[in-house]
Formats: sequence, C-alpha cells, structure tokens
Amino acid sequence: MMYLDYILEREGKLSIKSDKGFIVYGIYNQIVFVHDFYVMPEHRMSGEGFRLADMVVEVGRKNGCKVLQGHVIPSSKGSTEAMKVQLAYGMRIESAFNDCIVMSKEI
Repeated sequence: MMYLDYILEREGKLSIKSDKGFIVYGIYNQIVFVHDFYVMPEHRMSGEGFRLADMVVEVGRKNGCKVLQGHVIPSSKGSTEAMKVQLAYGMRIESAFNDCIVMSKEI
C-alpha cells in the first residue's frame, strides 16, 4: 500500500486500512468526505466496503460531522459500480457538475 502512504503524506488526508482495502477521507466542518476507497477484487461483495464506510462514519460522528459525502466521476473506470455501492449504502445524489456526481447521506 505504498501508493496509499504517498497520497496520505502528499495530501494530508486520513485513512482507514484493512488487509482487504482502504478508504481515504477528510473532515471538513460537519462533513466527513470520502475521497477514495478501494476493496481488492476478491473481497468485493463481501461487505468490506460497507465495513470501512461504517468506520469512517463513526470517526465523523465522533468529530461532530452530520453528513457523509463522496463523489463518483462518471468517466472513470468502475464508476457504475461505485455509484451502485454508494446508493446501496443509502447515499443520494447531492449535486452534479462537469464530470462529477456528489453523493450525500446524513449520519
């Protein structure tokens, strides 16, 4: 996960890691924003993504956050699957502009 370490050092974001994947997030006022997440292909559909997201939500709540946000870039590889996962997690479309769909959920 050297790439993840590089991103965290370069951009100053936070992360939660497991042996099956990771999630990169930041806390901005009352919003916990998921910048990126990854679950290894052999562990997808196992609930690992939801488990990681639940941990981020818990961190957000402890820091006074009221909203979980993330985004989907439609032109990116895997964007349809990413949108399905976020919708299944209870997120809804907050806004869309250019090549970005912002998803949101009260926590």
